[in-house]
Amino acid sequence: MPYVICKQHGGHPASVVCEHLRQAVENRERLQGVFYVEASHMNAPAWGHYICGNCARENQISELRTIWKDDDSLDRLFAMKCNVSPVCSRCFHDAMNTK
Repeated sequence: MPYVICKQHGGHPASVVCEHLRQAVENRERLQGVFYVEASHMNAPAWGHYICGNCARENQISELRTIWKDDDSLDRLFAMKCNVSPVCSRCFHDAMNTK
C-alpha cells in the first residue's frame, strides 16, 4: 500500500486514484461519480484504485464498485487505460464528502 506525507494531514496510507481525480483533489473540487475497481488474488483483496466516470467508460467499467476475482484480475487492473497515482486518503475522502 502506498504511503504519503500530506502537508495538511501528515503521513499515512494513501488512496490510489486516476489522474483526473488526483487533479480534482489537488484543486479541492467536489468529487462525484467515483468508481472503485479492485482485483483479488487467492480470494483476498490484492489491489484497488478509484477512477472517474471518464476512465470508467474508457475501461468499460459500469458498476461503481467493481471487484474482479478471476486469475487475470491483477493483470487486467494494471492494464487499464488510465494513469493512477497515490493521494492523501483524508484529502480524497474530504473531497468525496464535500457538499
